[in-house]
Amino acid sequence: MQQERQALLRINEEQRMAHMTLDAKLLANSIGDSLLTVDSGQFYQNSNQEILDRFSSYFSGVRYLAWDDIEPPVIAISADASLATMSVRKQIITQTQGNQSDTTIFAWTSGFRKVNGEWKMYSISSTDDR
Repeated sequence: MQQERQALLRINEEQRMAHMTLDAKLLANSIGDSLLTVDSGQFYQNSNQEILDRFSSYFSGVRYLAWDDIEPPVIAISADASLATMSVRKQIITQTQGNQSDTTIFAWTSGFRKVNGEWKMYSISSTDDR
């Protein structure tokens, strides 16, 4: 299970790198064919392409100054290593093109499943301190 845990931690680091370098393709690479999102009292499902398009557009108007774990991710992996969850708590600092900065503490749990031997995110439930 340690190998599976390390693979999930690599995804967490790839997602950080995707945000810090504004690389929507890298971000979408860890997502399955679709993503179920729970946020702000709503839920919705988007295709991988819709996620890619949304983040490509979003990344064009923002810069990340931080996308950092406040504490180590909490990972749970099923006995057969086909499903996993990763819960994170992050401090995220963004700056818009108008140089306005925003600092937010986010916490979320992502669901992952194995697809052709690779972990792919299929759900995310998120909250923040705003």
